[in-house]
Amino acid sequence: MAWELIQCMTREQGITAWQPMTLDEYAEHERNNGATLEKVEGVWWKAIRPFFYRPLFPYAKLDPGTVKPPAKSVFGGYQHAVTRLDGANSYLNLFQFQDIHAYSIESAGKTLRKHIRKAAGSLCVREISDLDHFIADAYPVYLEFYARTGYRWRKDRTQQESFAEYSRRLFSFPKVLVWGVYAGERLVGVNLSYVVQDVVFDASMFATSEALKMGASDLLWHVLRERASTIPGINYIFEGMPTGHAGVDRSKILRGCHVSALPAYYRLNPLAHFMAKGLRKQALMKLRGKNDDEVRSAYYEEVNESRTPAALNPLARREGAL
Repeated sequence: MAWELIQCMTREQGITAWQPMTLDEYAEHERNNGATLEKVEGVWWKAIRPFFYRPLFPYAKLDPGTVKPPAKSVFGGYQHAVTRLDGANSYLNLFQFQDIHAYSIESAGKTLRKHIRKAAGSLCVREISDLDHFIADAYPVYLEFYARTGYRWRKDRTQQESFAEYSRRLFSFPKVLVWGVYAGERLVGVNLSYVVQDVVFDASMFATSEALKMGASDLLWHVLRERASTIPGINYIFEGMPTGHAGVDRSKILRGCHVSALPAYYRLNPLAHFMAKGLRKQALMKLRGKNDDEVRSAYYEEVNESRTPAALNPLARREGAL
């Protein structure tokens, strides 16, 4: 049954493979989506908050002694993964699927396999290549997603013409794969992904409540991982950073995600650092991140205690953009 399931989804979703983006293409795509970026000595930086920057490519390792961050970071700060452990003063915690080429539906846990197979019985994943179809059919899905989640990013896309313009920009980047989740012939979910260097970015998802209850998240993650497992050179599927919302983070780990602890270096404006130590201690702790032992204690011990079928809440996957 597992082989028949994979064959069915592969046939229906099309055979288009990811074409890796260059870092400049990645930056152009992110800028078109509203990100504030700056390129300094060959490194693209993204403003995570006003005047605080990280490299656009989260796995980029830089030397704290020679790095040149954006000039505006003097008013806020910056952080990046490091080339040498002795240069680290923090950790970047990233959600990622790893051991990419070992994945198959049979490698998933019994409960997760059951969820995937149940979802595949009523949903299918297909690539969307028709712009007009996407504008017409994805817009109501986006409106329902926005109303349900209160998603704050790019509220303008709830206006039909703005959504259409966003769609035209999206389809101008052929290296972004647009997948639709269908219940019969009705579009009920959308997923965007692309490859940069050795990483698949599971970049964005929005879906109807019906689709989530039917298992759209589990099915999409399975198709994503199954497709990535066939591509040489892919080492990770990036799923964003921990949200701090226990249900969302736990749900990812239960589905096979890992939390990395990349040694990193951060620097804050002295006044900002002083204020953070006094007024925003939690934010400063989040910036400093967790080492491997702290990650195990904070995430995996709790998950092991709650590893039950009920814990695989289909509504727990965080939607939206990375």
